[in-house]
Amino acid sequence: LFSWIWRIDWNIGRTLLTQSWPLMVGSALSTVYFSLDSIMLRFYQGNEAVGIYGALYRIIFGFYLFATLYASSIFPVLSQLFTHSRDEFINLYKRSVQLMTGLGFLFGLIITFFARSIIQLFFGEAYLTGTLALQISIWSIMVFLVGVILYDTLIVAGKQKALLWSVVVSTTLNALFNIILIPRWGIAGAALATVIAQIAQLLLNVYCLKTIIPPSFLSLIFKPTIMAGGSIALFFALSFTIPPFAAAVFSVGSYIALLFIGKV
Repeated sequence: LFSWIWRIDWNIGRTLLTQSWPLMVGSALSTVYFSLDSIMLRFYQGNEAVGIYGALYRIIFGFYLFATLYASSIFPVLSQLFTHSRDEFINLYKRSVQLMTGLGFLFGLIITFFARSIIQLFFGEAYLTGTLALQISIWSIMVFLVGVILYDTLIVAGKQKALLWSVVVSTTLNALFNIILIPRWGIAGAALATVIAQIAQLLLNVYCLKTIIPPSFLSLIFKPTIMAGGSIALFFALSFTIPPFAAAVFSVGSYIALLFIGKV
């Protein structure tokens, strides 16, 4: 009734390995990348700092998960459009970058303004020393939200080796800045090192995309950036007349309204 013929096609295997090995190495380096801060914190600051940092990362992890799920959902569509409709491919890329930038600033503003209250609510007074670290770490999410779109786009375009180099550079920078910043600023230094490394990786990926998509990245993030800047300025202006918590609520609300009005 059934007949199987087992046969290994070495040519197909070689082709797949040639295309995928940069992603395999990059994934391994990414694991190192996200472990470096904890390892160095333990070495320089001890277990207590690692515990606080790990607790704060639970908040950040939810945003990472959201970004990964969104990128995974649009990857098949990007792949298909890249082959069959380049104009629609570029439109989806641009729309996704704008959306992730808008959401990234929204998450950043919420966590930055309400970090202390969030930490008190979920972890208690003992973890309030991590307030600044959380306020810094959330901006790595803003970069990551946009970065996953660029990552998917480069894979679809066959730029796996370029991606590998960007991961190598960002991992190296992360290690370097952890060594410099953690002894001085503790968990806040570790958070800042991550933000710097992710910005560097994002800029490298933007550079790699210039031969695939017209260089319009700055124009894509311009509108949400101006809106977020205006909301931050509003917060500081209102803080002189009303309690900071109320100013933060009003500023975040104004940013959300601007997102809808501006159709970001």
